[in-house]
Amino acid sequence: MNGQNPYPYQVIRCDETDAAFLKRADLPADPQQFSTALAETVSNIRDTTDTPHSIVLVSLSEEEGVDLDYEVIYPTLTTEGAAEACLSVLAGAGTFALETGLVKKVSQEAEICVRIINTNHKCDLLFALKDGRPDYEDEETASTGQGAAAAVFCLLHGLSGAICGGIIPSGHMQDEFESIQATCVDNGVPVVCLRADDFCLNEQKTAQQLNQNKEFCQQLEAIRIKAGMAMGLADVTDKSVPHVCLVSNGPEEASLRVRSFIRSVWQPSTDHLAALSVSAAALYTKSVLHHLTSLPEGLARQIQIISESGQINVLLELNPKRPGIDIMRAGFIQTVRPV
Repeated sequence: MNGQNPYPYQVIRCDETDAAFLKRADLPADPQQFSTALAETVSNIRDTTDTPHSIVLVSLSEEEGVDLDYEVIYPTLTTEGAAEACLSVLAGAGTFALETGLVKKVSQEAEICVRIINTNHKCDLLFALKDGRPDYEDEETASTGQGAAAAVFCLLHGLSGAICGGIIPSGHMQDEFESIQATCVDNGVPVVCLRADDFCLNEQKTAQQLNQNKEFCQQLEAIRIKAGMAMGLADVTDKSVPHVCLVSNGPEEASLRVRSFIRSVWQPSTDHLAALSVSAAALYTKSVLHHLTSLPEGLARQIQIISESGQINVLLELNPKRPGIDIMRAGFIQTVRPV
């Protein structure tokens, strides 16, 4: 814990992103004093030489069945960017709670339910423990060369169809827009999944080259607008959803390469919710993606989503009581370590 600040905080690295975590209870209860203390605390943390990407408040939750409330207070979040900013350091909330004793667990494993105040998502964080703390000697993370780190499963509730009303909102496993086959899916964020091969794209194309190709961008935008109507989103011309994801086979089994476009502009990284939607689409045998990679069997399906800037290891948990594809929880594996 950093004690130089009037209110102690801990910096935790989640994958490659650092965040400073504070206990909400350490700040004054009076609303006016709280606001003043919070502003001073954010300013003090930002003035350090190793400014974290985010500053987060963590508290015990009063909601039944939920262990922690988690809120990103810096930077100021836009509606469009809130989910990704929160998910990128999500595992740190449970790590901070275990490290500081806010949550105490004595077994070899822990499941901590977190409510994300910024987005109202709920997520279960699954930890392997050693002496009540996250196990930073995880063999899998050590083998990746990341050093001492704990692997945390972050599984979100209630994503399927949360925005469009159904996980396959158009009602068809494949739709045709502008003479291109597509699968529309909503398992975190609405996404139009397309095959990269249908656009004759190769991996050498840079973001700048694609974004400067007016014909290509106009074609993607035409597809996006028609898909938005089919997904029940009405006119999406001025909206960021649906995202468009161009998908190709990955280098290994159960892996996919994804190029994500928001308003038809290529994003170097695929955000977490888009990765969850693409992975869900790949489970359906009649989707445009299913043949691109072999997928594991069973109730827990792990898929690696690879983008220009890194990878997201997705986990989809299926309902054992219902046949077919019924996703109970969807999430990702995040590595954490105190800094």
